[in-house]
Amino acid sequence: MRPVQIVIGLALVAVTACGQPVVPAGGGGPVDVAELVGSWSVSGTGIEDSVLVLDSHRFEVRAGRDVRYGGWRADSSGLFVAHVSTAGGEWPPDLSTPPWLEAATAVTRAGSDLVLLDAAGEPTARLSPQPGPPPPPGGPAGHFGPAAPLPPGVEPVEPPRLVGRWEITDRARAARAPEPPHADLAAAGSWTGSDGCNGGAGRWVSGPRGVLLATCGPMTLRGCDGMVGVPGWLARSARAGFDGATLVLFDVDGRELGRLVRP
Repeated sequence: MRPVQIVIGLALVAVTACGQPVVPAGGGGPVDVAELVGSWSVSGTGIEDSVLVLDSHRFEVRAGRDVRYGGWRADSSGLFVAHVSTAGGEWPPDLSTPPWLEAATAVTRAGSDLVLLDAAGEPTARLSPQPGPPPPPGGPAGHFGPAAPLPPGVEPVEPPRLVGRWEITDRARAARAPEPPHADLAAAGSWTGSDGCNGGAGRWVSGPRGVLLATCGPMTLRGCDGMVGVPGWLARSARAGFDGATLVLFDVDGRELGRLVRP
């Protein structure tokens, strides 16, 4: 029987796809993000016959009959984050992120192999290239390029200052929504948030020069007054900085995505 992909949303409505917070002490080392796209045999995890397939922004991880899917982000400085959001195969689906993938905050080269590292700089998995053509890189323009620098006057974020709850600066608009559009960033690298009426969640990682990467899983598509796409801001962020006490998120091209403040 052909496996059926299972997508878990927050309600029975249409869904759409919308990380360990610091780069390890040992560093991930510079990488060409486009070269991460491909099929990789996974070793060093205690789980045999695992395969990780990375396309331009999604991934598939297989171990026997277990198949899981999700999003990943990486930066040329070596930062890396990934999060399972859907699963295929037999019921019930396992939507947890494999520990070796969840713990990864950085990636580095080891010859033709890749090594995923945790926040302490310890390897979580070794990825060896599989034969055959890689998936097409595709992806948004600039997806694989280094992020534009922060504009003058914006202070690069430091990971400890990111931990906690952030809400949109427009308090009047936030008051009109069922709940204030926000993001809660946990020190362990997970985050939850809302656009005001649809919840989102994923993982995040931050590093030098204000780099901020986050993944986001499926969200419902309810509409409401006062909604602002905070989860989408996180999912597209490449750098973040402080304008005074205001957290400002920027995409890979340096365009401002949005502003958040402490409640």
